[in-house]
Amino acid sequence: MMQKSLTVTTVMPMFYPATQYGGPIVQAYEVGKELLRRGHRVNVVTTDLGLVAETPRNTWVNVEGMRVWYGRTHAINRCVPYWEPQLKRPIVEVLPTTDVLQLRMALTLLNDLVRRLARRRRVPYIYNAEGSLCPTRLKTKAVEKWFFLRLFERRMLREAAALQAVTSVERGDLIAQGADPTRIHVIPNGVVLPTTNYHSSAARFRERWNLPPNATLILYLGRVSRLKGIEPLVRAFHRVRHVQPDAHLIIAGPGDGEERRLSELIQQLDLSGRVKLVGTVPGRECWQALREADLFALTSFTEGLPNAVLEALAAGLPVLCSHPCNLPEVAEYAAGEVVIPEESEIASSLTRMLADAELR
Repeated sequence: MMQKSLTVTTVMPMFYPATQYGGPIVQAYEVGKELLRRGHRVNVVTTDLGLVAETPRNTWVNVEGMRVWYGRTHAINRCVPYWEPQLKRPIVEVLPTTDVLQLRMALTLLNDLVRRLARRRRVPYIYNAEGSLCPTRLKTKAVEKWFFLRLFERRMLREAAALQAVTSVERGDLIAQGADPTRIHVIPNGVVLPTTNYHSSAARFRERWNLPPNATLILYLGRVSRLKGIEPLVRAFHRVRHVQPDAHLIIAGPGDGEERRLSELIQQLDLSGRVKLVGTVPGRECWQALREADLFALTSFTEGLPNAVLEALAAGLPVLCSHPCNLPEVAEYAAGEVVIPEESEIASSLTRMLADAELR
C-alpha cells in the first residue's frame, strides 16, 4: 500500500546553512532531505541567525527542494529564549496545509508561539528537545530555566502528539519533566556518509596544519564550548604528552566564547607546538580530518547524542568519549573507551590508546 504523502513543517530558531550552531541544525537539514526523498513536502520556518547577508529574508526560498522562510532578526530576537513574533506570519500561512509540525530545540519562546497557533488549527506536533533537558544543562542559568519549565516547557511536553528522544537517557529526562512515556519514541541521530571519495585528499588536512608525517593525531571536532569538556582534555594531554612524543591534538570547530581561555591554557602548559585551535572546518574537510586522524576525542559534560562521535565511528576511527555522550556502545563493541569527563580518567585512557597502535 502506498504511503500517504505528507506536508511536514519544521520550526526552529536557526537552520542550515548555519551549522555553527551544532548538531541539531545538521540533523534537521538531513531529515528534511530524507523526507523529500521519500516523497513528502517540507517547509522550514526559521530565522536568519548565522546566515550571510546575501541570503533572502522574509520570503520563501528553495533550499535543495525544501521551502524555507528565513525571518529577519533584530537584537531582541537573537538571544535565548528566542522570542520570534516576526515568524507568526509564515507559520499561520503554512498551517492550513501542514499535516504535522516538527519542533526542534527546547526552552524557546518560539516553540510556545507555535504550540498556541497549532492548537487553534488542531495541527499535531512532534517535539525533539535535542538534549536540552539534561539535568547538567539545566544547572546552567538554573533559576531562569526553573521558571521557564513551569511557565512554558512542561506544557510543550504535555501537548505534543509525540516526542523524540535520541537515547534512553534522554527519554528519562523527558519523563522527569512530565512527558507521557507512551508518547516518547527513542530514535537515535543518523549519519549521512559522503558520496564522493575523500580518501585521496585526506593528507591535506595534516599538511594544512603543518603536522609531521609521523604524528599521532588526536582530533576534537565540535563547538568550542565549556560544556564540551575541552579543558580537561587539554590538561590530560599535557599529563601524557611524553607517552607519545609525536602526538598532536587538534581542536576544530566554531567558537562559543571559550577560544581565548583555551589559548591561554595551551600557552600556560607550554603546548603551543602540540595543541592547535584551528576554528571551523568545512564539511568535506571534516571527513578528511576524520580519515587522517588516529584517535577521536569528545569528553563532554553533557550531550544528547553527538553527531561528531557517530561520524568518527562511521569513518572507522577509534573513539575516546565521556559517559555523558550517551554512547556506551563505544566500549561494548570495542570501538574505543568511555570515561568520566575528568582529567585523570581522560589521561589514563589517552595513555593506553596512544601507547598501543594495535589497540587503536
